[in-house]
Amino acid sequence: MARFEKEIALLDEVTHCYALTGSYDFVLQVYGKDLDSLSNVVLKRLLRIPNVRDLQSSVVLETVKRSTRLPLGAFARVRRGLNRPPSGTSGSRPCDAGRRTGRHEIA
Repeated sequence: MARFEKEIALLDEVTHCYALTGSYDFVLQVYGKDLDSLSNVVLKRLLRIPNVRDLQSSVVLETVKRSTRLPLGAFARVRRGLNRPPSGTSGSRPCDAGRRTGRHEIA
């Protein structure tokens, strides 16, 4: 994996790279000026990285919500016991990060 991470670090078009659990090892946020440039990054750069054997792409059609604000107030309420999950549950919820420009999941 170290080779993959080094290769990704060299790609200016990749703005975010997250290691995942589950079916894919990484999710990338990739920007291109148009579909041709995005396709060029995927076909000529990402797929040529050693050990990349599968790749799934999604393209954003519309941004529904975008925020950099963290909900720190909600975490504080949980610590004080004001927002406890129902008994018998762990309190975890499924996370759907939504669509992002040029999202690529790599296995």
